[in-house]
Amino acid sequence: MEEMLRISLVQPDIIWKDIPGNLLNYEQMLGDLPETDLVIFPEMFATGFIADPRSVIARQELVMEWLSAQATDSNRFLVCSHPFCMEQACYNRLLVYGPGGRIWHYDKRHLFSYGGEKENYVPGKEQLLLDIKGWTSMPLTCYDLRFPVWSRNTMDYKLLIYVANWPSERMEIWETLLRARAIENQCYTIGVNRVGIDGKNINYTGRSLIAGPDGKVICSLNDKEGIVTHELLLSDLLTFRRKYPFLQDRDEFEFN
Repeated sequence: MEEMLRISLVQPDIIWKDIPGNLLNYEQMLGDLPETDLVIFPEMFATGFIADPRSVIARQELVMEWLSAQATDSNRFLVCSHPFCMEQACYNRLLVYGPGGRIWHYDKRHLFSYGGEKENYVPGKEQLLLDIKGWTSMPLTCYDLRFPVWSRNTMDYKLLIYVANWPSERMEIWETLLRARAIENQCYTIGVNRVGIDGKNINYTGRSLIAGPDGKVICSLNDKEGIVTHELLLSDLLTFRRKYPFLQDRDEFEFN
């Protein structure tokens, strides 16, 4: 297990439904990125938060090919979400591309009915737990942040990741919930959001961040497009857990 994990949070102004344009923008943003292990993009990183996933299905393979090439060429892990459609169903699919052609996915469990997501997507049923350079990690998507039971740390993960399109009018809730998830699960918690105005005239003001197991914000971005890179230390997390062994008293439960 690696002692240090270097993580980069990518906070873009997503161009509405313009997949080639967004991928080009990411290439420019990543051009001067220093050495890093994990690059995290927002939810629906190549389209914006859309309720009609089949309108972009023609470009689905382009996104997958781009992610695969980026992960292979840079020897990094990449995390994002993108609408993914099969014959009978569409999912808001979180994707993890790793070096060596490894791919994982998680289908968003809690669909945002307030924004019409529940009408056009099928909810996922399984959590995803993966190993990123020895760090056990759980990636989740946006609205999942409001449901702490789904993210409860019964698996001893070290890193909790949320990719999101979280509107500006609820930004205080965004930061409060991220810090709460970090405290209750005694882990590093990451939230990656977008900026700009989408095709439905919804405004986003970023504030992507990393919180430590004590809930304190370690690093963050403001309301502008940009990238922040930070090094997390496993020893700091384990020391905190030994000092405050609260996870040992957690409830045991199973999902139906």
